[in-house]
Amino acid sequence: MQKLLIVFITLSILCFSCKKEKPQTPEPTPKIDDIIYLNYAHLKPGNYWVYQVFEVDTLGNTTATSQYDSVFVSKDTVINGKTYAVKVDPLYNNTYLRDSLHYIVNSFGRIVFSSVDFYATFSTNYFIWTGSTDTVAYIHTYMTDKDKDVTVPAGSFKTVARNEHWFMFPGYRNGGIIIEQKTKYNIDIGIVSEALPFYFHNAYLRNERRLVRYSVQ
Repeated sequence: MQKLLIVFITLSILCFSCKKEKPQTPEPTPKIDDIIYLNYAHLKPGNYWVYQVFEVDTLGNTTATSQYDSVFVSKDTVINGKTYAVKVDPLYNNTYLRDSLHYIVNSFGRIVFSSVDFYATFSTNYFIWTGSTDTVAYIHTYMTDKDKDVTVPAGSFKTVARNEHWFMFPGYRNGGIIIEQKTKYNIDIGIVSEALPFYFHNAYLRNERRLVRYSVQ
């Protein structure tokens, strides 16, 4: 009888304990579709940007030129089953870009921008002079200068920058051992300034495009 009483009491305690402990509901995991990524590209057809070209020396002194470049998004197109915007630029002709989560990606699959991955290297490569075996520079590309204030003819903006970091090899150091080619983006506009390609034997004087006016939807 005592053994049956002990068993009954034990079972009662276990049942009471089970009733008191409620299973915890796990926190819901956000879906990819619920995450909102910032749009720095503004690749809607009809958007346009007008830039003025400035000469910049190694001390940072700038001189405005009479050259203006107009860049615009003409249309969308499909490449390998993916939709890209066609960005028309007098310097680069047509470029094909698309938003992919927090990245801007070109039609070669190369990441050209990220609103999240700061200081992570997107790509590394050596630049070899065409028609020779001379190595001009070692280049790596990454995001930098988060929320930096930049003033251009169109106004003052907070920007983030994609930086091409050129480590120049001997024989190509007229403009310095290290040259930085920055493209600066604003969240509401897109590119507000851009360092243009330079001549390796005249790198002490480089050109930069700065935003004058724009229309973005």
